[in-house]
Amino acid sequence: MSVATAIYNETCHICEVISQSFKKLARTIIIGRQYSANRVVAQQLIEMGEYRDESIESLTHKLNESVRKEWNI
Repeated sequence: MSVATAIYNETCHICEVISQSFKKLARTIIIGRQYSANRVVAQQLIEMGEYRDESIESLTHKLNESVRKEWNI
């Protein structure tokens, strides 16, 4: 194995690690924003009278569960 090949292989490995880290970070941000949106949606649904008997926390939990299933968390 030449020096150039060894450097190329290590560089690809480093790029792969960085890429995976960015993907993980992006996924975390997206899921966090969805959880935040779920809280707003739950509050609006209760104010509209769709789910009068439920608390915001329980409705938010249900919405967050659907996000967890969708993202396989």
